[in-house]
Amino acid sequence: MEIRKLRRQLTNEVNLLLPKLKLELAPKLGAPDEDKCQLLRQILLAGMANQVARRVIPEEESGITDPKELAAAYRCDDLEDPVFLHARSIFSVRARKERLPEWVVYQERFEAGGKCFLRGATAIEPDWLPVLCRAKCTFRPMTGKESEPRYVKYILYHFLHLPTQYAIIKLFFNISRFDSESGCMKRLMHVTFGWPRPFVLPDREVDYPDEKTHDPSDPLPAAYFAKFLLDPSSGACPKLEPLLAKGTLLCTPSTFPTISARNQRPEVAAFLRALSAEGAHSRRRLEEAMRKDADFLKKEFKGLVPKARHLEVDGMWPPL
Repeated sequence: MEIRKLRRQLTNEVNLLLPKLKLELAPKLGAPDEDKCQLLRQILLAGMANQVARRVIPEEESGITDPKELAAAYRCDDLEDPVFLHARSIFSVRARKERLPEWVVYQERFEAGGKCFLRGATAIEPDWLPVLCRAKCTFRPMTGKESEPRYVKYILYHFLHLPTQYAIIKLFFNISRFDSESGCMKRLMHVTFGWPRPFVLPDREVDYPDEKTHDPSDPLPAAYFAKFLLDPSSGACPKLEPLLAKGTLLCTPSTFPTISARNQRPEVAAFLRALSAEGAHSRRRLEEAMRKDADFLKKEFKGLVPKARHLEVDGMWPPL
């Protein structure tokens, strides 16, 4: 009866928000398939982002000595003590035959017999957390030299040979690639979830810059995009590729993000300023700027190629 009431309430709410769907309450609803089950789990996670627990990692635990207790223990990011699944949980019933899920979202937490238990647990995947619970995740840029044993020497070299701000940029802003399908730059990040005891998640590739947190006055995204835009192998702008043959450009795009604007050639500085002023740090943003002004970036691009190719630029601009 309660399930029917909940279904009726959900159906009415959806029809209020999306009247064009005209949903009807089906009297005989079949069991959900695997895809629908996954969507239901994701909905639960999105609605209970503050109620996530992860199985303990034995190597990180020092307070639990009983192997059986250790195998069934979970951690919450806001608790110091471990928590356990309720004895009537479907996962506890299956524990003898199946491995407990690594990550769960739970309905409530309660104490009994000196221990903290979870009720209403549902298995989730860690890859969903940065997407559905982004506000609880912390993203830290990966450095290009983290795995090298000579990392300290690398740091000292760049702090001695580059202006301080650009040494930091080169070390801590590793823009790994340009994704030709999405038209965005991608950046590899370390990800943690929760606070004050964060869980480490798998490293994740995210769009750069983040549209929600991007500072329009930051010149770096435009510098990185210009680097990829003028690289014919990146796929950032296929129609520009004939003009970007080896030896055609009068500049070195790979140096754009690592040289301060005041030390760039005037033509390069003008090109970067034009991109930054329009916030053109992705293919979509570039196309929007060119549809608004067909001559956008043409004058600046001409400054980066020999004069003999200026007529060719005029004939194919804008390169949409």
